[in-house]
Amino acid sequence: MRLLKSIVIIAACLFILSIAFKLTYSVPENEARDHSSALEASRDTMLGNLVIDLAAENPGKSGVAPLILGPDAFAARIALAEAAE
Repeated sequence: MRLLKSIVIIAACLFILSIAFKLTYSVPENEARDHSSALEASRDTMLGNLVIDLAAENPGKSGVAPLILGPDAFAARIALAEAAE
């Protein structure tokens, strides 16, 4: 019974702290941020040639694939960095 009471007290304290944190620190507004844009694909590089050809073969698809595992995402970044020109 004593353990349950301690867990309830800790949960209540965490809830109160989370509410206080939310009231103290607000999320910044997006209005003041600069607009970003992507570069156009170019056939000047190996990756550019590959992307243009794949995009033509798959209209309406973004080419984005989620990488759930950290090592997979890291390996993909390394491969892109090594292939960059």
